[in-house]
Amino acid sequence: MDRPESTAKYKVVFFQTPQGAEPVREWLQSLEKAKRLHLGQSIQVLQMNGPVLSMPYACPLGKGLYEL
Repeated sequence: MDRPESTAKYKVVFFQTPQGAEPVREWLQSLEKAKRLHLGQSIQVLQMNGPVLSMPYACPLGKGLYEL
């Protein structure tokens, strides 16, 4: 979910397999529209707040990596 750099503090990067597949993005795209929109909004909140974001949006995994 790329956003213009001027508004987003952080870049969200989806996991990519060596073959180029993005399973998380594919899973998101398979959801019904309402759920996709809800998760998309959560991702935008993460992009704007980064490390200061806490539960229920993000859980720190360590070394600067967060689970959304």
